Amino acid sequence: MEVDEPAFEAKQAGMKPAAEDTGMPAGARITKPALALARQLGVELDRLPRDRLITESAVRAFHEQTSGAMKSLLSLTHSIL
Repeated sequence: MEVDEPAFEAKQAGMKPAAEDTGMPAGARITKPALALARQLGVELDRLPRDRLITESAVRAFHEQTSGAMKSLLSLTHSIL
C-alpha cells in the first residue's frame, strides 16, 4: 500500500490540504489558515508553489516578495511616464 506522504504529514500536523471546492489549482496543498490569509491578502492562488504544503508563513513570504516586485514595477513605470 502506497502512502501519500504530503497528505499524511499534513494530517499528522493537524492540517488538511485544501479541498477542490476551495478554488485551488490542481495539485496545490494549503492549510485552511493559510488559504484564509491568502484570500485576505489577495494572493493569486494559482501562483503559489505546488511542491509543498503551503502554510501561513509561506503565504506571507510569497505576498511580501510579489508585492515588493509590484512596487518596483510601479515605481519604474511612473519614472518613465
